[in-house]
Amino acid sequence: MVIHRISILIGALLAGLPALGGCVFRTEHKVETVHKIDAHIVLDIRQIREDAAQVEDYVRGRSEEAPQLNENGQPISLVNQGPGLYRLAAYQPGPVVRFQAVAQATSDEEARAIDARKERARTIERLLAEGVVGENEKGYLEVLISADAREEEQRRRRAELSELARAENRDRRTIYLAVAKRQNLDEKSLPAIERIFAEQIRDRLQPGQKFQAPKDRKFFEDFQKTELGRLYPNARPGDWLVKQRTARRDQPRT
Repeated sequence: MVIHRISILIGALLAGLPALGGCVFRTEHKVETVHKIDAHIVLDIRQIREDAAQVEDYVRGRSEEAPQLNENGQPISLVNQGPGLYRLAAYQPGPVVRFQAVAQATSDEEARAIDARKERARTIERLLAEGVVGENEKGYLEVLISADAREEEQRRRRAELSELARAENRDRRTIYLAVAKRQNLDEKSLPAIERIFAEQIRDRLQPGQKFQAPKDRKFFEDFQKTELGRLYPNARPGDWLVKQRTARRDQPRT
């Protein structure tokens, strides 16, 4: 009787092996799916950098043509890249990527935002040179006149600059959201997109203009390794710095 029961138990266990094998397969597939999603995110970062470079060059007059997209919503310049670089198809999210778009920012809205930024670029360039505004670590324009200013003229100037910054930052956010939608990324991707644009903006500042060092420790360490970051050995995360033409020590703005 005992032997008979053991045989029944062994038979039941063996019968369950296909189901167990199915579980293992699904687990492996899940790991592979995560890997694929991570791979697409890494590839998208490269494309977002290309997007940001095209936008910022156009806004600042370094390029006469606005960024152009193909029928798939991808920057046309990426299609013509030579061998050794990622193919356009590598940026296409596969069926395993099921992110919800962060917002419904259309291509037309993005184009209008880019053109609006270009129209106010000279004004912002002048204000950056005056030091009354700066580029923060999230890719947005920030007013540097203290909110506690006591003089009436300073308070009035701050109010005017704040209105300009709101309009500029609204357009920048529209662009960032359009990039997120085009890459089919969710809300978690927006800070990464902002940081990438912040890098491109920072690199295009003129000497004497102010920018904010990354607050996040990891991104700050990455910044310190760049050619620009090495000019500020005494800087700390979140410091406001003055763009330098040559390597020399400069104190952060206090």
